[in-house]
Amino acid sequence: MSIAAGMSKAELANARQEWRQRSAQRYRRLPGEYIRVSSSLMLVSWKQADGVEPYDDRPFDEIAGSWSFVRGTEYEQSGQSRGYSGTIYKGEFELVPEPGNPHDHTALAVDMNGDRIGYLGARYAAHHHWRVRSLNVLGQRVMVPGYYRSTFDPVAERDCLEVVVLQPSSHIYNAKLEDQEAQAQRLGGLWAALSDEVRERISGDGFHLTDATAKEILELQEQFPDVGLPTLPYADAMPRPVQLMLRNARHEWHAVMRRQARELDAQALELIRGGSSVRDASQELAISETRIRKVMKEAGVTTLRKRIDESQDEMVVALAEKGRSKAVIAEEVGISVSAVSSALRRRGITTQNSSGLNEWSRASMLQRVADCHDVVSLQVEGKTRAEIATQLGVSVETVKKRLSDGRFFDDPEVNLQRLNLARSVRQRSLTQSQCATVGEQRALTDGNVLDLIHPEWL
Repeated sequence: MSIAAGMSKAELANARQEWRQRSAQRYRRLPGEYIRVSSSLMLVSWKQADGVEPYDDRPFDEIAGSWSFVRGTEYEQSGQSRGYSGTIYKGEFELVPEPGNPHDHTALAVDMNGDRIGYLGARYAAHHHWRVRSLNVLGQRVMVPGYYRSTFDPVAERDCLEVVVLQPSSHIYNAKLEDQEAQAQRLGGLWAALSDEVRERISGDGFHLTDATAKEILELQEQFPDVGLPTLPYADAMPRPVQLMLRNARHEWHAVMRRQARELDAQALELIRGGSSVRDASQELAISETRIRKVMKEAGVTTLRKRIDESQDEMVVALAEKGRSKAVIAEEVGISVSAVSSALRRRGITTQNSSGLNEWSRASMLQRVADCHDVVSLQVEGKTRAEIATQLGVSVETVKKRLSDGRFFDDPEVNLQRLNLARSVRQRSLTQSQCATVGEQRALTDGNVLDLIHPEWL
């Protein structure tokens, strides 16, 4: 039973008018969104189509596709002959993606001789919309075989089309397209081209796109013309390789986090083996005591803290009263920094290393500032990012990051948003484990660096 059979004449007239308005828009051909298709690509030959039964239950990778009725053909505009009523004809039908369709951003329309006659099912379209669009971007009209006939509809009081087409299986499309994983690897450049702010927003959303972040990606589509990106910023219309690119970015981010965690675990074990208590190690590294105890258990390490004798205790207090840092006191007395902290705590004396950092961290941060300054200086001399990268033996992405950091370290006021975030993190006394976003983690590091080179930054 057709959809039109259950509608009144007035309802059918309204539906037909709405269909005419939607068909007239020709979403693929809106101004500024036109895709130039220069050749026709018959994805499935009639020989392959004849080998597929109407309800073929073989696995999809063993057949060329599946037969399916085209939806909405009862609203097809009249005006040209479709042959004798009731007679079945063979035809070739074009699949047309509609990323601007207000009802479904992954819609796949079906055209017959240039006229829009209906749509494929939403489930099929959601999986294959991007594939058809990618082939369009490569300049090919996607054609499929099918059958049609005109059948008189008593409610519409005219002949209406019935159309069945062969929906190609995934492997048919993939034979014409670049491997998805290979394309995702190539799209790593798209991820790197996004600004730090946009990458942070995407990572904050679990490395999933929203319509807002999809818009940022579409601004880079000229750099990746063969990907098949949609013309309008809809996250659900993004091609599969973009999703795989975000998956790769998420894996890389997790790998960085795991590497940093392993480094902290190693530092915690080193402190414990040097005589520090779990509490002191936790405060120094800004990680939880529970985590340190777990690492100790896995490594078979127990607390071996050494109590300093009375004479060493007196030396620690004397040096602290002279204004020495904990690192300097530990080196002169020959004990660990945590042991110095314990001795001072027992006497009620508070002190800390300059900027709350040990000597190694301070030297590392100062080296970072120097590296950033070198990159900024080379750019001032007129060198491009690529030339700077070649001269320093680093990647262009590293040069880009050092330029951003270098300008900020030279004058924090040039980036008030970044400066205010660093102030906010410092005022809230956040530790690395308490930072909820990548931006807060960077702000925590920014504050430590600014302590060294701009002591009055707060």
